Parts: sequence; C-alpha cells; structure tokens
Amino acid sequence: MEDDLSRVRAELTDREARSQDRDDQLDRLHAINRDLTAELVTPTQVRLNATEKLDIMQASLKVAEMELATIKVRVKELEQRASKDQQLLLSNEDQFRDQLMERNMLLLMIY
Repeated sequence: MEDDLSRVRAELTDREARSQDRDDQLDRLHAINRDLTAELVTPTQVRLNATEKLDIMQASLKVAEMELATIKVRVKELEQRASKDQQLLLSNEDQFRDQLMERNMLLLMIY
C-alpha cells in the first residue's frame, strides 16, 4: 500500500511537473505571440499611412490634371482669339494704307 501511495505521489509530481512545463511553454508562446503582434503592428500602420497618403496624392493629382485640361482649353481659346485679332489688325492696317495712298493720289491730282 505504501508502494502504491509512493507511486501515485510520484505520478502526481510528474504530472504537476509536466503541467508546469506546459504552462511555461504556453506563457513563452503567448510572449512570442505578443512580440510578433507588436512587430506586425508597426509595418501595418506604416503601410496604412502610406496607402492613405497615396490616396490623397492621387486625388490631388486628379484635381491638378483637371485644372490643367481646363487651362489648356482656355489657352487654346485665347490663342485663337489672338490670332483672329492679329489678322483683323493686319487687315485694318492694309485698309488704312490703301486709303492713305488713295488720299495721297487724290491730293496729288488736285495740285
């Protein structure tokens, strides 16, 4: 009976030791998990921040491209208007020159 009691105590001690080893191992795994989670948070946050900045920059780029397209249309309109004004000015100068020559010819005829 004493032998049985000793054997049961030894088994109990062995089981307690194994249980303690498992608890220690579980604690180590939890610590590793916490460390890895902490390490993962930083790159994830950096990636999220970079993605957010990229989205903002892409939106700004789209706005700038739309403004550029509007400005290009306006420049083209102004260039066409300037070209028409230049042609009108040249036509008016030619007409003025012709009228001046005609006036001078008439004045020469009178004298």
